[in-house]
Amino acid sequence: MPRLPKTLECQSCEMRFDPRDERAVVYADRPELNRCPICNILDIAGHRAWAVSNNCQGVFTCGIASSKETATERLNSGDYDGAGCEVVPVVIIAGKPFIDRPWWA
Repeated sequence: MPRLPKTLECQSCEMRFDPRDERAVVYADRPELNRCPICNILDIAGHRAWAVSNNCQGVFTCGIASSKETATERLNSGDYDGAGCEVVPVVIIAGKPFIDRPWWA
């Protein structure tokens, strides 16, 4: 078996990761498919979406949409004027709600 480098680049998020991590997907013959553990977990546990977000409050739950176009429409609706927002890709993970967060999906 060939020796693996100390780190590889994830082809989904471009972050470096340890190829020995069993949660990662590493193909010696198809490096364009290499994926880090985080991308694998997010793809298995959740689904991709788009959201209105800013650097202060983070993602606005009222701004989450299934497509970039819909999230951009929400951003341009006037509700977020002056907040310095942008549309960003997100992953929605279903789980048990926190006591203080009834909106948890």
